[in-house]
Amino acid sequence: MNSQYKIGDISRLFNLSSEMIRYYEKMGIIDPIRDEKNGYRYYSIFDIYILLECLQYQNLGMKIKEIPNFINFNYREKLQNQLHIFQRRLNKEIDYKVMLKKRVTELAMQLEVADLNLSNYWVKKINKKYAFDFVDGIGDDYDKVNTSEDNIRFLLNDKYINFIDSYVCFNKDKDEWYFAIDEEYFNGLSISYKKKYTIIPAHYCLCTVIEMGPLGQFSHECYEAAVMYAQDKGYHVQLPIRGIIRGRGYEGDHFKRYLEIQIPIIKNSQIA
Repeated sequence: MNSQYKIGDISRLFNLSSEMIRYYEKMGIIDPIRDEKNGYRYYSIFDIYILLECLQYQNLGMKIKEIPNFINFNYREKLQNQLHIFQRRLNKEIDYKVMLKKRVTELAMQLEVADLNLSNYWVKKINKKYAFDFVDGIGDDYDKVNTSEDNIRFLLNDKYINFIDSYVCFNKDKDEWYFAIDEEYFNGLSISYKKKYTIIPAHYCLCTVIEMGPLGQFSHECYEAAVMYAQDKGYHVQLPIRGIIRGRGYEGDHFKRYLEIQIPIIKNSQIA
């Protein structure tokens, strides 16, 4: 017994509008029988199967107008090719999600231990950074933002924005603030950017976390104790000293700014 279905039945079954179903018919994807007496369209179980498969193909990235040629000529070869294309796209999405998960895990841990690392010290290798100009200043006194519109558009890209750090290089006459991306993520994201950026080289750094204080009170004096600690430990400090924001916001009634100080070092015994 071959059941027949009206357009309303198909619409409810697939949650599609009647207009959309007629469009599939117009494109030659489904072929209902029309009752000459009342003008109603009647769809078979075969139409339902074809429509289901059509929705699957769309979910694999195919356009509706491509589907008739797809299902009517060299079907298996074309489906295999489309599946391989979709597989490659999935692999890229998975690689990105894995990288994003790693990044989010790092950020969560940095926030968790920011206050615990206040005035504590450790040495770690800091990866190379790709840094984009943002603003210069001294302490909490900032000049006009000096980044380009191209840089802003690039950095606000949904794909990149979660991998950006607020990074600073401290010089005697000015602090250079950047939006920086770690080399691992810059390469992992396959970024190809031909506009101006600054390379901050990899280096072993003595690190600590400081609290920058209320707005307007930050100065280079905040990290002088870390420099003295490095020197007392027999390290030669290589300028510029760097910093990376590890947290910024209110805790209770107090506005907190956690800055990880990164002091490039080599042992004095290694200096020729």
